[in-house]
Amino acid sequence: MRSQQQKNLLEFDWLVSLLFWVSLLAAAMIFAALVLSPKLEVYWSLQAEEQQNKERLIALQDEVGYLQNVVQALQHDPEFQAELARIELQAAAPAQETEVLDLHLSIAAAPTMEASPQEQLEEQEGWVVNQNRSLVADQQLRNKLYLILAGLVLFSFVFLQDNSGTKP
Repeated sequence: MRSQQQKNLLEFDWLVSLLFWVSLLAAAMIFAALVLSPKLEVYWSLQAEEQQNKERLIALQDEVGYLQNVVQALQHDPEFQAELARIELQAAAPAQETEVLDLHLSIAAAPTMEASPQEQLEEQEGWVVNQNRSLVADQQLRNKLYLILAGLVLFSFVFLQDNSGTKP
Protein backbone atom coordinates (compact mmCIF):
# COMPACT_ATOMS: atom_id res chain seq x y z
CA MET A 1 0.00 0.00 0.00
CA ARG A 2 2.82 2.34 0.80
CA SER A 3 4.42 1.73 -2.57
CA GLN A 4 1.12 2.56 -4.28
CA GLN A 5 0.99 5.90 -2.43
CA GLN A 6 4.60 6.61 -3.37
CA LYS A 7 3.82 5.89 -7.04
CA ASN A 8 0.85 8.25 -6.88
CA LEU A 9 3.03 10.92 -5.30
CA LEU A 10 5.72 10.44 -7.96
CA GLU A 11 3.11 10.81 -10.71
CA PHE A 12 1.88 14.00 -9.07
CA ASP A 13 5.40 15.40 -8.42
CA TRP A 14 6.17 16.10 -12.08
CA LEU A 15 3.05 18.26 -12.28
CA VAL A 16 4.06 20.20 -9.17
CA SER A 17 7.58 20.64 -10.54
CA LEU A 18 6.19 21.83 -13.89
CA LEU A 19 3.90 24.34 -12.18
CA PHE A 20 6.84 25.56 -10.08
CA TRP A 21 8.99 26.26 -13.13
CA VAL A 22 6.13 27.78 -15.12
CA SER A 23 5.31 30.18 -12.30
CA LEU A 24 8.98 31.13 -11.92
CA LEU A 25 9.21 31.68 -15.69
CA ALA A 26 6.12 33.91 -15.57
CA ALA A 27 7.62 35.85 -12.64
CA ALA A 28 10.88 36.28 -14.60
CA MET A 29 8.98 37.59 -17.63
CA ILE A 30 7.07 40.10 -15.49
CA PHE A 31 10.32 41.21 -13.86
CA ALA A 32 12.01 41.57 -17.25
CA ALA A 33 9.11 43.67 -18.54
CA LEU A 34 9.24 45.94 -15.49
CA VAL A 35 13.01 46.40 -15.60
CA LEU A 36 13.53 46.65 -19.35
CA SER A 37 10.51 48.77 -20.31
CA PRO A 38 12.04 52.17 -19.40
CA LYS A 39 15.25 51.29 -21.23
CA LEU A 40 13.32 50.12 -24.28
CA GLU A 41 11.29 53.34 -24.25
CA VAL A 42 14.48 55.41 -24.37
CA TYR A 43 15.94 53.19 -27.10
CA TRP A 44 12.82 53.36 -29.27
CA SER A 45 12.46 57.12 -28.85
CA LEU A 46 16.10 57.62 -29.85
CA GLN A 47 15.56 55.34 -32.83
CA ALA A 48 12.52 57.37 -33.93
CA GLU A 49 14.45 60.61 -33.49
CA GLU A 50 17.29 59.20 -35.59
CA GLN A 51 14.81 58.31 -38.35
CA GLN A 52 13.31 61.81 -38.26
CA ASN A 53 16.80 63.32 -38.45
CA LYS A 54 17.64 61.14 -41.47
CA GLU A 55 14.47 62.27 -43.24
CA ARG A 56 15.23 65.90 -42.41
CA LEU A 57 18.80 65.51 -43.70
CA ILE A 58 17.54 64.08 -46.97
CA ALA A 59 15.05 66.94 -47.36
CA LEU A 60 17.77 69.51 -46.64
CA GLN A 61 20.12 67.86 -49.14
CA ASP A 62 17.38 68.01 -51.78
CA GLU A 63 16.82 71.69 -51.00
CA VAL A 64 20.55 72.43 -51.24
CA GLY A 65 20.68 70.68 -54.61
CA TYR A 66 17.72 72.70 -55.83
CA LEU A 67 19.27 75.97 -54.65
CA GLN A 68 22.57 75.09 -56.32
CA ASN A 69 20.67 74.57 -59.58
CA VAL A 70 19.00 77.97 -59.13
CA VAL A 71 22.39 79.62 -58.52
CA GLN A 72 23.80 78.01 -61.66
CA ALA A 73 20.76 79.08 -63.66
CA LEU A 74 21.10 82.66 -62.38
CA GLN A 75 24.74 82.75 -63.36
CA HIS A 76 24.54 81.08 -66.77
CA ASP A 77 20.94 81.12 -68.13
CA PRO A 78 19.80 84.50 -69.51
CA GLU A 79 16.23 83.25 -70.10
CA PHE A 80 15.90 82.31 -66.46
CA GLN A 81 17.27 85.71 -65.42
CA ALA A 82 14.75 87.47 -67.68
CA GLU A 83 11.82 85.43 -66.35
CA LEU A 84 12.86 86.09 -62.76
CA ALA A 85 13.13 89.84 -63.47
CA ARG A 86 9.66 89.83 -65.08
CA ILE A 87 8.15 88.08 -62.03
CA GLU A 88 9.80 90.56 -59.65
CA LEU A 89 8.59 93.53 -61.70
CA GLN A 90 5.02 92.24 -61.64
CA ALA A 91 5.20 91.83 -57.88
CA ALA A 92 6.56 95.33 -57.48
CA ALA A 93 3.89 96.90 -59.75
CA PRO A 94 0.78 98.24 -57.99
CA ALA A 95 -1.83 95.57 -57.60
CA GLN A 96 -4.73 95.84 -59.93
CA GLU A 97 -8.20 95.68 -58.57
CA THR A 98 -9.10 92.02 -58.14
CA GLU A 99 -12.24 90.45 -56.86
CA VAL A 100 -12.01 88.68 -53.55
CA LEU A 101 -13.90 85.44 -53.43
CA ASP A 102 -15.57 84.17 -50.31
CA LEU A 103 -14.07 80.76 -49.62
CA HIS A 104 -17.17 79.61 -47.75
CA LEU A 105 -19.14 79.71 -50.99
CA SER A 106 -16.87 77.33 -52.88
CA ILE A 107 -18.11 73.90 -53.89
CA ALA A 108 -14.81 72.21 -53.16
CA ALA A 109 -14.69 69.49 -50.54
CA ALA A 110 -14.11 70.64 -47.00
CA PRO A 111 -10.52 70.28 -45.85
CA THR A 112 -9.90 67.12 -43.88
CA MET A 113 -8.41 67.17 -40.45
CA GLU A 114 -4.90 65.79 -40.57
CA ALA A 115 -3.49 63.85 -37.67
CA SER A 116 -1.01 65.62 -35.44
CA PRO A 117 2.64 64.60 -35.71
CA GLN A 118 2.35 62.76 -32.38
CA GLU A 119 -0.63 60.74 -33.66
CA GLN A 120 1.18 59.97 -36.91
CA LEU A 121 4.19 58.79 -34.92
CA GLU A 122 2.01 56.53 -32.78
CA GLU A 123 0.41 55.04 -35.90
CA GLN A 124 3.83 54.24 -37.35
CA GLU A 125 4.97 52.58 -34.15
CA GLY A 126 3.84 49.09 -33.38
CA TRP A 127 1.52 47.73 -30.74
CA VAL A 128 4.44 46.66 -28.56
CA VAL A 129 5.89 50.17 -28.45
CA ASN A 130 2.53 51.68 -27.44
CA GLN A 131 2.00 49.04 -24.74
CA ASN A 132 5.53 49.59 -23.45
CA ARG A 133 4.90 53.35 -23.29
CA SER A 134 1.74 52.80 -21.25
CA LEU A 135 3.61 50.40 -18.93
CA VAL A 136 6.34 52.99 -18.33
CA ALA A 137 3.84 55.79 -17.71
CA ASP A 138 1.34 53.96 -15.46
CA GLN A 139 2.89 53.68 -11.99
CA GLN A 140 -0.19 51.95 -10.52
CA LEU A 141 0.10 49.20 -13.10
CA ARG A 142 3.79 48.82 -12.33
CA ASN A 143 3.06 48.52 -8.60
CA LYS A 144 0.39 45.89 -9.25
CA LEU A 145 2.80 43.92 -11.42
CA TYR A 146 5.43 44.06 -8.66
CA LEU A 147 2.84 42.63 -6.23
CA ILE A 148 1.91 39.89 -8.69
CA LEU A 149 5.60 39.12 -9.16
CA ALA A 150 6.18 38.81 -5.42
CA GLY A 151 3.05 36.69 -5.02
CA LEU A 152 4.11 34.32 -7.79
CA VAL A 153 7.57 33.83 -6.31
CA LEU A 154 6.20 33.28 -2.81
CA PHE A 155 3.51 30.91 -4.08
CA SER A 156 6.09 28.94 -6.05
CA PHE A 157 8.50 28.47 -3.18
CA VAL A 158 5.89 27.86 -0.48
CA PHE A 159 3.27 25.69 -2.18
CA LEU A 160 5.00 24.15 -5.18
CA GLN A 161 7.93 22.44 -3.50
CA ASP A 162 9.15 19.11 -4.75
CA ASN A 163 8.38 16.55 -2.00
CA SER A 164 10.06 13.56 -3.68
CA GLY A 165 13.17 13.89 -1.51
CA THR A 166 11.29 13.60 1.82
CA LYS A 167 10.99 10.21 3.48
CA PRO A 168 7.66 9.21 5.03
